[in-house]
Amino acid sequence: MDSSNMSTTPTLAPFTTRNITFSPNNTLNNTTGPASPNFVVLTYVGILVCIITLALLGNLIVIIVFLIDRKLRVSSSYYIFSLAVADVITAALVMTFEVDQYLHDGKWRYSKALCKAWTTAYLFTVPVSILTTCLSSIDRWYAISRPLQYRTNRNGLKHKALVAIILIWIYSILFALVPEFGWNPPGDSHGIPENSQYCFFDIYLEYSIISSVLHFILPSLVTAFFYYYMFKAMKSHTMHRRKMSSGSDYSHARCPSQKNQRKEQRINFRYNVSLAKSYALIGSLLILTWCPHSILSIMQNTCVFNNSRSYGCGYILDINEQLLQSLLLLGYFNSALNPIVYVLRFRQFRLTLMECISCKKH
Repeated sequence: MDSSNMSTTPTLAPFTTRNITFSPNNTLNNTTGPASPNFVVLTYVGILVCIITLALLGNLIVIIVFLIDRKLRVSSSYYIFSLAVADVITAALVMTFEVDQYLHDGKWRYSKALCKAWTTAYLFTVPVSILTTCLSSIDRWYAISRPLQYRTNRNGLKHKALVAIILIWIYSILFALVPEFGWNPPGDSHGIPENSQYCFFDIYLEYSIISSVLHFILPSLVTAFFYYYMFKAMKSHTMHRRKMSSGSDYSHARCPSQKNQRKEQRINFRYNVSLAKSYALIGSLLILTWCPHSILSIMQNTCVFNNSRSYGCGYILDINEQLLQSLLLLGYFNSALNPIVYVLRFRQFRLTLMECISCKKH
């Protein structure tokens, strides 16, 4: 790609990173010569370290609890497990090396292989989370709109969910490796060039835009679509149940088997509604925390790709880098927020965790 089509400031969304050097302190530290971390950089580092600590501890606990309790190994819980693994990789690999670069003026102090691992992890962890959330919305819609079929096919759905999650991971990793397979700018910028102290993201703007559309915009729209129809089905079912309960036919005495069956259906429906609301909360938080930085990155990439400063592109391209970094931290915060939601919203997970803490679980 011609250097005129490349950006001059870093954009750090995991699926909109540009083909440039990651050097955050070059922007945040406006000093000459060897730069020492200033107050702004230390603030970013402090916040990021807190997020890393919370994300690692919380999501590792989620993974351990999932592996311990067989009751949690249902189709809906596999999505939680996938999100937790993606968050652990984000905190352990992506955020950790980013902290190191913040403290060393953006310089890469490790091997070229580790540089490739870091850039690849940047490109697949958030897409895995977004696509997993999208898949969970389809699962919840099916559970609410087709409750009898969902219960009948429960075991089969567990295996299908596991296969679908594995396919999402394989697809996301392969898509992140596309630049390694040759779709990258020509020259010696791939990875760590000779005599360079920086780790490069050698990615075409076309790749960034396509990745953003496939791994953020479309999955977010699909997720919103299925949750809309899911809550619509919940409302319709509730109104129908109230109408039946107020009718004379429903109020008459029925045989015990019919009463037990209706009672079991109500309990299952309430359980599915509660579970659907929990997953909707997880999906909403994921999209909301990543949306500001991702949309801004998409707009900047589009402006750079069109080589234009009209239609507001001049303002978008001149946005302060500190604002981009703050929005990126908001996205990272989602990894630390998810375990809190799991504890507050999932009763079985909470019970298993308390049993583990009190040493009641073998």
